[in-house]
Amino acid sequence: MSFFVFLCFLVKLVLVSTHKTCSVNDYLPSVNDGKFIDGYPYYTVKNLQILQCVVFCMRNSACRSINYNKQMKVCYLFETVSGQHTVGSNSSVVHSDVTDSPQQLAGPCWNHSCPANYLCSVTKFNNYSCNPIGCLVPPDYSAPVPFLEFGSRECTDASTQPRVQMCHENGTLSACVNYPSTCSQLKKNYRDCQDGEYWLHHSFDHGVQRLQKIYCQMEGTSEFVTLYHPNSITSSCHRCGVSNVTFQRLRLQGTNLDLTDQEFSSVSILTQQNTDTCTGFVQFTIDLRNTSFIIASTNNWPHSNVTFSANNQTAIGRWHNCTIPGIYLDFNKEYQPKMTTAIVPGCY
Repeated sequence: MSFFVFLCFLVKLVLVSTHKTCSVNDYLPSVNDGKFIDGYPYYTVKNLQILQCVVFCMRNSACRSINYNKQMKVCYLFETVSGQHTVGSNSSVVHSDVTDSPQQLAGPCWNHSCPANYLCSVTKFNNYSCNPIGCLVPPDYSAPVPFLEFGSRECTDASTQPRVQMCHENGTLSACVNYPSTCSQLKKNYRDCQDGEYWLHHSFDHGVQRLQKIYCQMEGTSEFVTLYHPNSITSSCHRCGVSNVTFQRLRLQGTNLDLTDQEFSSVSILTQQNTDTCTGFVQFTIDLRNTSFIIASTNNWPHSNVTFSANNQTAIGRWHNCTIPGIYLDFNKEYQPKMTTAIVPGCY
C-alpha cells in the first residue's frame, strides 16, 4: 500500500461525514511527500501516524506546520509555515502546513482557546478540555519556543549556587531553587526530608554538574543508585565458600560504585569448597539500565574478563582475584528518568 493510499484510508476514518472520493489534495492540500523544512521544532511526539501528527498540531495553538518521519513515526511541531523556511528533500519525510487542513480533523478542538502550553483534547458530549503539555516560557529564557517541556532547566539569578527551575506536569513553573549536590547538603538544607529518591545536582561528566536521581539514606546521609534490573556478585573469596550477593541498590562514593556495601542486598551461601584446592574469583553483573548512569570507559580492571554493552549500561564478567574494585560512573546522556519519579529538594 502506498503512503498516500494509506493516508487516504486514515482520512476516511476521521472524516466519516464526507461522501467524496478520498483525495490527499482535497483534505490535506499542503502535504508535501519527500519534503521537510529546516529549523528547530518546538515539540516532538513519537509513535504517531501522519494524520495523528496533523491532528496533534491542530490541537496545540502554537503549531502551524509539521515535519513527519514516516520510517520512525516521529512528529515534529513548528510555530512557522514552509514559506518562512528553506525546504529540503528527503524521501522518508513529509511536511504539511497544518493551517490549511480542514477543520473536521480537529473536531470540537477546531478554533479552541487552549493556551500555547496546553493540548486540546476531545471529551464526551462533543466538547473539549485543555491539558498541559508544558509550561509557559519565563522572561529569562532565550530559546525561541512557545513553552518548556516537563522537567528541569537551568535558571539564572544572582546566586552562585546551582539553580534549577522545574516545569511540573500540572503546567506550573517553579521558582529557581538551590539543588543540593549531595544527600548531606540535602539533610542540612531540608531537615524534614526522609529516605527516598531525590534530584541532586551531582558532579559527573568531567566535573559538569547535572541533575541526577539519587536515593538518599538520611541517617548517615549515604547515597545509592536504585537498580531496576538484576545486579549481583558471585565470589569464592571468603573461606573458599561460594556466595552470591544480589543488590537492590548500589552505594555511591562520589562518582564510584562501591560493590562492597551490602546495605540494600540479599546474601546467600551457595557451596562450601575444600580449602586445599579452591581459588578465588569474583563473577559479577552490573546493569544500570533505567538509571541516570553508565559505566565509565575509564575503568581499568587488570586480570579480568569483562563484556560491556554497546552503550556501557551493563557489564558482565569475572575478576580473577578477590579484590573487588570500585566502578567509575558517567552521566547517561541518552536517558533521564521522569521527573515525577523522584522528589524535588524542598520535600514538598
